[in-house]
Amino acid sequence: MLTPEQAWQRIEAADLTPLPVVESPAARALGCRLAAPLVATTDVPAADVSAMDGYVCGPPRAEDADGDGLTRPLAGGALAEIAAGCAPEMPLPAGRAAPIMTGAVL
Repeated sequence: MLTPEQAWQRIEAADLTPLPVVESPAARALGCRLAAPLVATTDVPAADVSAMDGYVCGPPRAEDADGDGLTRPLAGGALAEIAAGCAPEMPLPAGRAAPIMTGAVL
């Protein structure tokens, strides 16, 4: 059995050079290793999205400063709920809140 020092000596003594870079279509690259870091060309998801179900709040109003600052009436209509994969149809009114699902566009 080799000691770690002996193993390192054998590695250092070997003539190790990197393999040449070969470009290959993704379908034929199975089992290959990357020669350089892989960089994404697009953002996924393409927009900032909600990480969990919850509520999104519109901008605060000056008159809300006197209250507890935690309660907001729910917006209705098109903002009754912001579904996953969807963006709000209009800006959230000041002082209102709307339910937002995981994956909905912020």
